[in-house]
Amino acid sequence: MYSREVVFLSAFIQVAVLFVLIIAGYALRKTGVLDLAVTRGFSRFIVNVSLPALAVSSLQISFSRERLTDALLMFCIMAGCYLLYAVFAWLVPKILRAERRDAAIYRYLMVFSNTGFMGFPVLEAFLGREAVFYGVIFNIPYPLLTFTVGIGFMVFASDRSGEKRKIPWKHPGVLAGIIAVILFLMPFRLPLILGRPIEMLGGLTTPLSMLVIGSLLTHMRPAELWKGIAVYVGVFFRLAIIPLTVFAILRALAFSGYLLGVPVILSAMPVAANMSILADQFGGNEELASRLVFLSTLFSVFTLPAFALLLL
Repeated sequence: MYSREVVFLSAFIQVAVLFVLIIAGYALRKTGVLDLAVTRGFSRFIVNVSLPALAVSSLQISFSRERLTDALLMFCIMAGCYLLYAVFAWLVPKILRAERRDAAIYRYLMVFSNTGFMGFPVLEAFLGREAVFYGVIFNIPYPLLTFTVGIGFMVFASDRSGEKRKIPWKHPGVLAGIIAVILFLMPFRLPLILGRPIEMLGGLTTPLSMLVIGSLLTHMRPAELWKGIAVYVGVFFRLAIIPLTVFAILRALAFSGYLLGVPVILSAMPVAANMSILADQFGGNEELASRLVFLSTLFSVFTLPAFALLLL
């Protein structure tokens, strides 16, 4: 555990980095360095290359039998958390009375948080290096769910005419999610000559996603970014209600330490940046998605330290 000052500074830095990249994407689009064609190209690259690479590289960690009991407990906690997320994914769109395309975005908002770029560094800063191992266990189903359930939210709500509404099971991301889990269960890790390039490709996901989000936000007037009570209700559920519920349930079940802290912190993360990219690629409301990424990331600078302090 670290001091309150370190906790707050770590959260602020992680959020500030994301915002600088979003602003850069906005400025590059406004100055013509990025245009719509380049933005769409980045989106396709992220969905088909860098995000699948991130899925594989994120699970390339050492695993020992000594950690097996805690890993199994964390896996069970993770399964319970995803069931809870599913309840909120059903409930929140009904509360907001969201139309079909918007409802898909709010469902994604409830289920998929930014566990990669923000989650693991914040876990290390808040709870120590050992917490990252438990974070990876918690994140095992995330890549596969992103490319099946996550894309399914967008596809089945799409209003694009002439498209078949089905989950793209042969998509590189689905295959990468399956491969990632298989490799994680193997008693070996990828050799450096393969593992390092995959890790580098996966590392492009967050910066490119932020640039694309900034570029997509240029379609909106600044005033439109902040309007509407529904976005704030959705962000409130994402950043406060969900992690508070996770905390209350796990504390009632007498969990403590990493088995309490890791699920709470990862549940308190803002929505995954890839929501905007997947919405853009699969017929979702990319403008609403970009707004929710922006707003949830912004407000997390206040909520994340609060949950970290709750766990200290």
